[in-house]
Amino acid sequence: MDDYQGVPQIKINSIKTADPADKLSPADFLARSKRNVEEMKNELITRIQKIKNSKLKMLMDQFFNENNLLKFTAAPAGKYWHHSYLNGLLEHSLELIRICDLMCDIHPEINRDLVICEH
Repeated sequence: MDDYQGVPQIKINSIKTADPADKLSPADFLARSKRNVEEMKNELITRIQKIKNSKLKMLMDQFFNENNLLKFTAAPAGKYWHHSYLNGLLEHSLELIRICDLMCDIHPEINRDLVICEH
C-alpha cells in the first residue's frame, strides 16, 4: 500500500477475470451485517412463534413465508443511513422488536403482539 497526497492508496499490478471455479458472487464484495444471519433468522422465527393472537400470528406466518423470508433477511434496511448493508433489514427489525419487548415489560397494558407486529 502506498500513500498519495497523504491518503492510503492501493496499487493494482495485475487483474484477471474471475473463474467460475472461484465460486464468487457479487454479494461477496458488499457490506453485510456483522451478526450471523442464521442466528438472526432463528431469532425472528422464535419471536413470531411467541405471538399469542392467532390472527396476528397467521398474518406474520403468511408474510414471512419461505420466499419472503429469504428476501427479507437479505435486504438492507436503508439505502444510505442506517443498516445499509446486506441483512440490515433483519438486524434493524430485531433491534426494534427488542425495544418493543422492553417497552411492553415496562408498560404491561400495551398489547405486545400488536406492537411487535407493527414495529
